[in-house]
Amino acid sequence: MSRTYAGARLRRLREERRLSQAELARVLAISPSYLNQMEHDSRPLTVPVLLRLTEAFGVDPGFFSERDTSRLVADLREALAAEVASARVSPTDLAELASRMPTVASVLLDLGRRSHALAERLAEAADGRGNEDPSLPRSPHEEIREFFYRRQNYLHDTDLAAEELARAAGVRPGEVVRALSARLAERHGVRLATDSDRLHHFDPAARVLHLSNRLRPGQQAFRMGTQLALLEFGDQLSALASEDYEEGSATWSLARIGVANYFAAALILPYTAFHTAAEEVRYDIERLT
Repeated sequence: MSRTYAGARLRRLREERRLSQAELARVLAISPSYLNQMEHDSRPLTVPVLLRLTEAFGVDPGFFSERDTSRLVADLREALAAEVASARVSPTDLAELASRMPTVASVLLDLGRRSHALAERLAEAADGRGNEDPSLPRSPHEEIREFFYRRQNYLHDTDLAAEELARAAGVRPGEVVRALSARLAERHGVRLATDSDRLHHFDPAARVLHLSNRLRPGQQAFRMGTQLALLEFGDQLSALASEDYEEGSATWSLARIGVANYFAAALILPYTAFHTAAEEVRYDIERLT
C-alpha cells in the first residue's frame, strides 16, 4: 500500500466526515500527533488502524489502496519527455503527481494533447496541406478512448451485470456460442444467420442477427454478446454514455457501442470464473490459454 496514497485518502475521509484530527484520533484510539503523521506520510496506515476505520465508517479497505497509476505515469513521461530529459521534471515527480493528484495529471495531459493537435493543424495550414479549423474538437473515436481512460478501463456495474448474465445463460468454456445462441432465441426470439457480407448486422424487424461466415467461434460469441448487451441492458448503456455525451450524438452512439463491447468481453470471459480457474491451476499460462 502506498503511504502517500493512503495518507491522502485518510485526510479526505476525515474532511468528508467533518471531523477534526482530535476527534478522528479518539475514534481510532491513537494520538492526534500520530494521526497527523499518517496523514502527512510520515507513518504508514497500520492494519489495526485500518480495521478501526472500516468498523467505524463502513469504508472498504480498498478505499485506501493504491490505484494503478502506471499508464498515467507513462502518459505523463511521454507528454513531458523534453522536461524529463532536461531534468526540469523527474520521474519521481511524475509518479507523485499521478498518485496524489490524478485529476490534475489528467487535466495536464488533456491540455498537452490539445496543444499538440493545435500545433499539428497550424503546421498543416502553414504548409498548405490542410484547411482544418485548429479549434475543432477531438474526433469521436478520440473521445471514446478518453471515456474509458477516465474510468481506468473498468465499469463496475457493467462487469457485474455481465457476470450475472453469464451465470443465468450458462456460459461455460466450450459452450459459449451455444449458450448465447439459446439466450438470444429463447429470451428475445432472435435467430442467427451466418450469411452477412458485414461482420455483424441485426435486423430488428425480422429478429435475425446476421454474422459473417468468416468469423471464428470466439468472434461470433463476442458479436452475440454485444447484441445481448444492447437487447437486455440498452437503457443502462444509454445512461452510461449520457454521463459524458449528449444523447443522440455520434460520440454518444460510439460510447454506447463501446460499453456494449466491454459487456460482451465480460460476458464471454467472466472475471470471477477466470480468476478461480487461474488460482486452481496456479496461473499456468498454457492451461489458461
